Formats: sequence, structure tokens, C-alpha cells
Amino acid sequence: MRSIGKAAALTLGFFGASQALEATILADTNRDGRIDTTGKSDHTGKDTWTETSGALLLANIGDSNRRCSSNITTFEFDETLVDYNLCNDATGNVQRNPKYLAPVLTLPITNLGDSATGSVVVVDKTAASKVRVFLKQGDDGWTYIASNYTFTADQLRQGLNLGVDAREVRTDRWDGRATLQFSVEDNGAKAKDSVAMRVAPVLTHHPAQLAEQVVVTDFKLEDGDTFSDRYNGDFERFSALAGLKKPVLRANQSDEWTQDFFEAGYTTMPGADGPVTLRVMIASAQNSTSRIRSHRWLFREMRSDTVGAVQHYTYGDTTDSTGNLEAVPPYTFNGKTWPAGRTVLGSHHGVKPEITKFLNAQEVQAPIEIDTTWLEVGHTDEFMQFLPAQNERGWVMMVDDPMAGLAILQQAQKAGNGNVSALSRPVMPEDDDTRCLPKDTLDDVLNRVNLTEIQKYCDDNIKANIDIVKRETGITDGEIIRVPTLYHPANNTLKCVIQWNSTWTPGSNYSVQAREELTGRHRTHGRPRPVSILEAAGVETSSSSSPSSSSSFSSGITQRDDAPKTLQVSAMYPGCINGVVLSNTEYVAPNPWGPIVDGKDILATAVTAAYAKANYTIHFMDDWFTHHTSQGEIHCGSNVIRETSAKWW
Repeated sequence: MRSIGKAAALTLGFFGASQALEATILADTNRDGRIDTTGKSDHTGKDTWTETSGALLLANIGDSNRRCSSNITTFEFDETLVDYNLCNDATGNVQRNPKYLAPVLTLPITNLGDSATGSVVVVDKTAASKVRVFLKQGDDGWTYIASNYTFTADQLRQGLNLGVDAREVRTDRWDGRATLQFSVEDNGAKAKDSVAMRVAPVLTHHPAQLAEQVVVTDFKLEDGDTFSDRYNGDFERFSALAGLKKPVLRANQSDEWTQDFFEAGYTTMPGADGPVTLRVMIASAQNSTSRIRSHRWLFREMRSDTVGAVQHYTYGDTTDSTGNLEAVPPYTFNGKTWPAGRTVLGSHHGVKPEITKFLNAQEVQAPIEIDTTWLEVGHTDEFMQFLPAQNERGWVMMVDDPMAGLAILQQAQKAGNGNVSALSRPVMPEDDDTRCLPKDTLDDVLNRVNLTEIQKYCDDNIKANIDIVKRETGITDGEIIRVPTLYHPANNTLKCVIQWNSTWTPGSNYSVQAREELTGRHRTHGRPRPVSILEAAGVETSSSSSPSSSSSFSSGITQRDDAPKTLQVSAMYPGCINGVVLSNTEYVAPNPWGPIVDGKDILATAVTAAYAKANYTIHFMDDWFTHHTSQGEIHCGSNVIRETSAKWW
């Protein structure tokens, strides 16, 4: 009797266990693009999100059918700041773009009574306001699931086919984490299960991603000019030569600094057929008058069912122009792998750009902070870039070399070419009589007071920034290529008064005259039109003044009232490093228009040789009046949309 009783108890125990209520909710925790409902690969660790494990979802912020974009009809010169983030595909509770839903499933519960009910909720209050859950119902599309939505027994028996998206991207106010809780109740019995998810980061492109499309602006420097037609036509020609997938996009708006008002980015998650990607145009963290208009164009013209955009409500200065935002390609160093590379941006006097908070919130491309205080405009792209390369690292760093540029000119002078024109740019059909070209000779340039000291000052600052990148990435001198160039004190409205024979040394505390402050606004590239290279350099030649005279020159020292006095410079000749990587072998640079010796431009020849070390063919285009005399170059005046297929997870 005793053995029979034990057997009966075991039978009853197994019967009871088979009837225990169990709820299971699953997402793509292992990030292979599929949800495993038969094995355990998506069960393990599903309630915790980490860098290497945990389901992803996308911020569904595109604009299908241009529902939002078509309503942006404001007059071009309206300066009203509008919150464009408030209208996109994730506005409200209608599913307009289901291809960006992250799949979530519940396993069928077959042993339910007819009165059983269930729910799926986003646990955290903040996350619940930013994450949407939808139920797939046959051919009728997707039904929004509010927190009080109740599932029936029949639905629970079949298992729920859910889709999840986010209303916004990761920010410093919300890290994108969300936990979905699945609850079931049946005749007094209750069961719960949860799965952790997180919004995928918004990533910026790095130059090792192949270019697909160039964006330029149909700007007009003044009424009737045709500079942009030739400039943009050059980009169309070189883009076709490089085999880009899409034709050049011409932005019909007035901000010629196409690189500076937005950064092309993307957000991506695993999918059954490969990564699912939404492009995201990142507006610069600036709300100056010109940038308000530029951002309006961005949200009106760039968004679609496959492209979204994000806006920032801060009044960043020049360092928040996105020409200051570059990216290192993927690498591994000190046991840490950066599969999407890292962003690089410059700070002025230790003050980080406003957009740093947004970049930090993405985490995956943690910013490398360099110092661009020594530059008048203050952008990373003025002296540093990264190129894909056929080496073990997969890329090289290109960095300006002002001492090499100086040596090239000095060697030409020593060889008896001092009377050669310092600038070889010819007069072009687009030039009018209001625009003049420098007439200085090579001797004129090299006779400038403090020329060598200024190049050394720039070189010291560049080397300090190289050391920062070395510490962060492990790059070695053998993977760094120097590009000859020259700098001069920037020609801006600030004036510094010194004696003609004063000796400038780095850190000199110049007397700064007052200038109109652009409080709360971004000071974009200026628009000086130098009469000569000497005036552009802002330094008198030793033969042009008597010892007793004083001279006033444009130094371009630009700073906050409380900032230390710092010499700030810009490119003397068009800065070739400020160009565009179109492929793994094709590079477009501004023509430096250096002195012609023995039939060759000695600066262009040296730059060509530098890029040849990285196996690049260089194509030169003119930007003297379109961008250079306003302290920018062709990278500043263009933007590139690149491929997005690589995984970051």
C-alpha cells in the first residue's frame, strides 16, 4: 500500500506541474535577427541588457508619405525656431512604418481557461512614454497596445505577434532602456515574464564606409553669381568618376556650409535578412538665424520613409558645427573593440561642444576630445582626417604638416624662385571685378614677420592632438601621413596692435579690441575677401614698415571674454586635408594653387605625393572664392551619405 501511495502522489505531482501557468515573452536577445521559439538561445539573459546581449529596437522617426515634411511651408527667411522632432512616423499611436518594428513574441499557452486574460506593458514610466507596442492582427495591420489593453484567452493560446518601436532616440534624458512585462491571469493563477530591450544608438559615418551620395548647396554668394554651379558641377563629375550609387543632391537653400549644419548618421538593428537601418540626419546643435533655416530645409527635404532626423535645442557656437565632428574607423585597443569606430570633435579652451551630450548618450562611438582652440573656426576637419587603407589597422590618419609646407616654399626660394607668384590660381569666368586675387610673390610670403614661429606654433598644437589620438587608438607614427600646408593668423574683425619688429611667441597676451558679440548665436565661417596673401595672413613684411611705425593686422583671435588670449589661425592656402573621401582610392581636395616652379604647382605636387602613400588618387577642385576666403574648404561645403551595412553589435 505504501508504494502504491507514493506512485499516486508522483502522478498527481507531474499532472499538477503540467498544468502550471507559465508566461514567456521573447525578443531577439542574442541579436541574430530571429527569435528562437524552440531552443533557448533567446531565453538566456533576456531580462538584462548589456553591450553584447539584449534585444534592440529602433526609434521610428522617419516621415512616410512626407506627412510631416509637406507641412513645413514656412517662408525661407523666417527665423522662428520650430520643434520638428514633434512630428514623425512615431507621433501618436498609428503604425505608419512597420518595417522598423522590432519583433517580440509570446509563446502559446494552450492550457488556458476561457476567462484567462493577459497584458503587455512597458514597466518604467519614462520608458512607457517613449516606447510603443503593437499587435499584428492578420491582414488588418498593427494595433496599438496601450497599458490597459487586455488580451483574450484565444489570443494568448495562439501566442502574440508583437512589434515594438520608440518615439525618440537615445538622449542624455533617456538612455533608451525599456523592459516589456508579459502578465497572464487564469482563474486566480498568475504568471509574469519580462524581456529587456534598448533603443539602438544613432551612429555617425566613418570614412571607411563607402560613399553613396554627396550633398551640396545651391548657394549664391551674391545675386547673379555662378560659383555654385561650377563648384557643384565639379562634385557631380567626381562623384560619377568614383561610381557613387546616387547623383549629387543639391540643397536649394542659402547655407553653403553643407557639412556644418548636419551630420549624416544612421540607426540599425539585426533583422532576419540582415541589418534593418533607418538613416538619421543629425542637425547641428545650433540655433543661429542661418542654421534655423538650414535645419528647416533638412527636416523638410531629407526625411522620408527611410530617413529620419533629430534636432537639438541648444545655441552651440562654432565648435557645434558638424564639420567639427569626424569619426575614427573601427579598431581594437587595450582590450576594447569599437566596431563602429569613434567620433572625434574639438573643444575650445576646454569647453566641449553641446552635441557631446548627445554623442555620449549613444555610447557606442564614445567621443575622442581634441583641442582646436588654436584654430579660428575650430573644426577638426581643418587639420585631421582618417582614410581607409590596405594595412593591418585598416586605416591611416592624415594630419597637416605646416613645417613641411614652409620648407617647400623656402626650398623654392633658395633655388632662385622668389619672384614667382605665390598664388597660381588664374582668373576664371565666374570671377567678377569685385573679386581680386593676391599678387604677392614667394619672397613676399616668406619675408613675413613671425612666419616660421607661427608654423611651429601650429605644428606643436597638431602634434599635441596627434598624441591624444595615439593614446585613444594606439595608432603609430608609421600609420600617420603628414600633409604639407601653411597657416596664418585668421583675417577676422578682431585687431591686434603690435610693433613691426615685435617677436611673437606662443601664449603672447595680445591686446584685443572690442568686437560685436553674437550672444547666443553660432558664429559661422566669416566672409573676408583678402586683397593679398599678406593681408590674409595678417602680418606685415619686414620691408613694409619702418622701425618706428606700428601696424594693425587681422589676427583672428576669437574668444569669450573670460577665455585666455590665444593666437588662432586658418589655412593660408586652401587646406587639402579638408576634402572628401569618395572611395577607397579616390579623394577630392581643394586646389591649393601653390607657386608654379618648373611647370608644376609645388604644393599640389607635395600633397599628391602624400596621398599616394595611402594609395589615393587625388582630384583637385577650386574653392578659392566659394569657401576658402571665408575660412573653409570643400569638406566644409559638402556632406556625404555612406553605406550602413556593417554591424556595430
